[in-house]
Amino acid sequence: MKQLDLMAADPETAAVRTVVSDRRDTFIEGLRFSMIPDSFYFSLGDGERFVWRSERDGWSHFYLYRFDGSLVRQLTRGEYPVNQVVAHDPDGGWIYFMAQAETDHPYDRHLYRVDLRGERLSRLTEGSGTHSVSISPSFAGFVDNHSAYDRPPRAELRRMDGANPVVLAEADISALREIGWRLPEEFVVKAADGVTDVYGLMYKPHDFDPSRTYPLIEIIYAGSQAAAVPRRFVPGESGHLAQALAQLNFVTVVLDARGTPGRSKSFQDVVYRAIGRNEIPDHVAALRQLGERHAYLDLERVGVHGKSWGGYFALRAMLQAPEFYRVGVASALVADLATTAYSPIVPYMGLPEENP
Repeated sequence: MKQLDLMAADPETAAVRTVVSDRRDTFIEGLRFSMIPDSFYFSLGDGERFVWRSERDGWSHFYLYRFDGSLVRQLTRGEYPVNQVVAHDPDGGWIYFMAQAETDHPYDRHLYRVDLRGERLSRLTEGSGTHSVSISPSFAGFVDNHSAYDRPPRAELRRMDGANPVVLAEADISALREIGWRLPEEFVVKAADGVTDVYGLMYKPHDFDPSRTYPLIEIIYAGSQAAAVPRRFVPGESGHLAQALAQLNFVTVVLDARGTPGRSKSFQDVVYRAIGRNEIPDHVAALRQLGERHAYLDLERVGVHGKSWGGYFALRAMLQAPEFYRVGVASALVADLATTAYSPIVPYMGLPEENP
């Protein structure tokens, strides 16, 4: 999966040609290649031009092409990744797209727009966390559904320039607060290289007492195709499990370390031909830093729990760092890279005969 081609076929003659070919020395976004294939290509509907997404400059960005294969220009640029084009307004000349361009919160996903000259870039949504938008066919406005790990869901109606927001609905979490429910807390620490920032969430018991010490459980995934840290208020499996285990008087942590998507190409490329080499050192380094910051964490009592890829890395944690992880639970695990399905392995590791 080092190469991605956009092909054109003539239905009358069966002639096929390559319109654009993208090739990386490592891999093209790994499993995203097959999980979200329509995120790479967006037709402008005029029969002449399309938008192509590529990591060729080290970050995921959009490029305007003609169907004859000629590049018109790069539309977005900078040290942030774009996700996918949401819509094209042919009258206004705008491309609307989702991206993660907030320097202080690199996993926040907002709606942006840029014109076809690659100019007048602007963010159209407000509020931390993850945004999901529905744009009206007339391009008169859009509905923005958004939330964050520490902020309940809200739905807003906005004009297409992002102005004049009208709150349509907002979740009421007063009942949660009444029973003592606690929000998770975000943290930023360094990876094992001592340089790279990695992000995670910490969950505490509802009756947390900072004068006590608590055993620590990491809910690990660490697979190369997905980030595990919840970015929405309703967190999904890893967040639900972390929240539940915290109520049994543990402190629990979810972390996205190097090798996972959603950041720069170099951030994920550390996994190339090296699954298992950097993940556990990154996670151990992160948890040790948390232990140094917080006296209530008992690093003599650290456990790890994972499912699927998380099961594989829970097993690796027990084997690579037994002096740190004292207890491990691995469910539905990928037990052996050489005998599992090729699709989660080959994009990153190559073929077994080429990379023993």
